Amino acid sequence: MAVREQGTTTTAEPVPGDGSGKSRPAPNGAPLSPRARRMPRDKRREQLLDVAATLLTTRGAQAVTMERLAEWAGVSKALPYSHFDNSNDVLLALRNRENQRLADVVWQAAESAPVGNRAASVIAAFFDAAEDQSDLLGMLTGPGAIVAGPDEAREREGAEFVAEVLEVHFSMTPRRAAATAPVLLGACIGAADGWGEGEITRHTAEQLLLTVTRALLAADPVVFGEPPRGAN
Repeated sequence: MAVREQGTTTTAEPVPGDGSGKSRPAPNGAPLSPRARRMPRDKRREQLLDVAATLLTTRGAQAVTMERLAEWAGVSKALPYSHFDNSNDVLLALRNRENQRLADVVWQAAESAPVGNRAASVIAAFFDAAEDQSDLLGMLTGPGAIVAGPDEAREREGAEFVAEVLEVHFSMTPRRAAATAPVLLGACIGAADGWGEGEITRHTAEQLLLTVTRALLAADPVVFGEPPRGAN
């Protein structure tokens, strides 16, 4: 899960091609784009990530190479290197994007849900998004994930995001939110993994996570080094 981010710039980027403006025949069924088409840099990066996601889910991690990414995107072999260092960098960027999308869904659910039903609404939205992205997220973040990257940094960012949700939408103090977030994040990951591996049903996973969440929200402030409720 990633922290919320601002938008990127949209500098136009020329797309190499043969000058004809026509699409080449698709090799091995690859969904190529017109080679002469111009695309803003951020849009091109998103297109490359979309192509990587298709390669990953249809042909496996070994198919996500820089050469094949260029081929399937209909661009020069050099162009992907202006966005990513190598194929692992592509997969890291794809993982970050999918985590960001999951985080956005959770944030929007927390913003729109009524206070009394906020925890249940956020958890349901989390599982809905996880289900929609299940194939991709499973390969990028689940047990035995194929991406090599800084797990500690990813976990820290996830905990920071959860702490922000708790502060903004559940009125926790910063100290309490920071202490609660890693516990809640671990519960989210554990419930999602149990469901994804078929050990428990989605309903059971949601109910277990809701039970943990409510217990954390109701925990005595003294546990976090804060004054008891009702104290002046």
